[in-house]
Amino acid sequence: MNPEIGEILSTLPERPGVYIMKSEGGAVIYVGKARSLKSRVRSYFSSGDHDVKTAAMVSNINDIEYIITASEHEAFILENALIKKYRPRYNIMFKDDKTYPFIKLTVSEEWPRAILCRRVLHDKDEYYGPYADQWSVRVILKLAQDVFNIRSCNLNISSPRRKPCLQYHIGRCKAPCVRYISENEYLDIIRSVRQLIKGDYEKVTADLIERMKKLSAEFKFEKAALVRDQLKSIENISKKQNIVCADLKDRDIIVEARGNIIDVVELFAVRGGALLGHKSFAIENDVIAGASLLDDFVVQYYQQQTIFPDEIISSTPLSHETVEFLSEFAGNAKKIKIIASCDSQHQELAATAHKNALNTLKIKENEKAEKMKRSSDALGEITSALELAAPPERIECYDISNISGTLAVGSMVVAIGGNMQRSEYRKFKIKTVDQIDDYRMMKEVLTRRFRRAIEEGQKLPDLVMIDGGVGHLSAACEAISALSLASKISLCSIAKQNEDIFIPGRVLPAPLGKKSPGQFLLMRIRDEAHRFAVTYHKKLRKGKMTLSVLSEIEGLGKTRISALYDHFETIERMRSASVEELLMVKSITRPIAQKVFDFFHK
Repeated sequence: MNPEIGEILSTLPERPGVYIMKSEGGAVIYVGKARSLKSRVRSYFSSGDHDVKTAAMVSNINDIEYIITASEHEAFILENALIKKYRPRYNIMFKDDKTYPFIKLTVSEEWPRAILCRRVLHDKDEYYGPYADQWSVRVILKLAQDVFNIRSCNLNISSPRRKPCLQYHIGRCKAPCVRYISENEYLDIIRSVRQLIKGDYEKVTADLIERMKKLSAEFKFEKAALVRDQLKSIENISKKQNIVCADLKDRDIIVEARGNIIDVVELFAVRGGALLGHKSFAIENDVIAGASLLDDFVVQYYQQQTIFPDEIISSTPLSHETVEFLSEFAGNAKKIKIIASCDSQHQELAATAHKNALNTLKIKENEKAEKMKRSSDALGEITSALELAAPPERIECYDISNISGTLAVGSMVVAIGGNMQRSEYRKFKIKTVDQIDDYRMMKEVLTRRFRRAIEEGQKLPDLVMIDGGVGHLSAACEAISALSLASKISLCSIAKQNEDIFIPGRVLPAPLGKKSPGQFLLMRIRDEAHRFAVTYHKKLRKGKMTLSVLSEIEGLGKTRISALYDHFETIERMRSASVEELLMVKSITRPIAQKVFDFFHK
């Protein structure tokens, strides 16, 4: 054990808090919470009885920081925030397969609406769901508008408008915007819509049947037929909602399925006794497969919710700390009952959830295994073609973007194990080169990047790739050699014209097949570097459009210059464009297009 670690362990307090473990390069590899920092952190080093993943994590710990909190509750919240910030390798991070829709009743507005949303915010509005699909939500919202004439526009109607819109004239809105309905009458409509959303179809159906009979008695058969169709739609919705719990309570069933590559957590959402949908969560990273999988999931998942079920059923018992945290976090909103599936009356439903989890696990493991094999094959080809000592685990690619030397920027993208790592991307503003010189710009970017890496002790890449030809590669070699890193970093470049791969000291391109997995991987990384650089350059360009040479053209303002750049991307393409091609750009009229053409062809 590192002597410095021993000193840190001796100073740990017996108080609740969060501990942050770092690797030799200073990267955060794990964030944890503890009731007692002293006993929890020491347990990693006092016991040798760890599983493989925990042992691997402990062997990589070079430094430990900790933050004392006033309570365990604060430690839970802080831990979750730090995990989102640092995304440590050994923490459990869940990826939701898809975002399920909710119905939002905007009761915070003077004249509420019912809308579809996919995020539950901490506001004063009411949220219902999640629903299994958009279809159910859109049918309910359409019924709310057709049957109860709730408003669907997002206009600000705090002040009355002069006349109603088309929705009023076709009978789908009561026109609160012009106050054709009082606020109390509209709130009565909202109460009926709330019943519809909650699934109280008997009350809604009874009202519709009464309305249909009244219309028939008045010989308004066409309107009565519309009400009949609405009744059929409500009947179809009620059939699709499968009642799985006779007590009609809200409950979440949470189960886990462990695999060799990933783990999966399955969540069944039961609302009002009906199974509205399910979600599958997969652990993204190679993390610790400890007994705290469901505990970590529950803490992370419910901190993002504002609506809590009456009951949570888990496949394995949750820890006492997690139960206490959840009860405290929900507060006075609802008292949640938390039980294990083995003690529940709904074991069959939990078993169905587990089957879904196993099926998702099988699919995800096959997908990941296939992806890992493709990456391994591609990296093997690159290793052979570029004459590397070992497959490159970390590949960094650099690109330069500028227009006639103005607003020049550089980009760095990173692929680890053949997969792009967005959190590792970096962008650079060129500071020392004020003319068209891509080689000097590239040398500046590489010098700044690796000088800082040396100063901070960061991990160096196994392979650096430059977007460009032999000239760009030579500039990169000079920059790397000047920092005495030539023996530690392998270099290559990829030219756009023929997609040739060049390495230092060789005149001919590397023998990599044009349609090989290795070639496609390098091209994909290069394209990502180019995209990242161009995106950053566009952002700067829109903020400093007055620097453009096009500002000399009469009639071209910031908006039109931005539109031209967005369409053509470079001055060269604008110069070669005809008047008709220029007219294809938004906001460019024929006189302006002619002026731009003449500017380049005087």
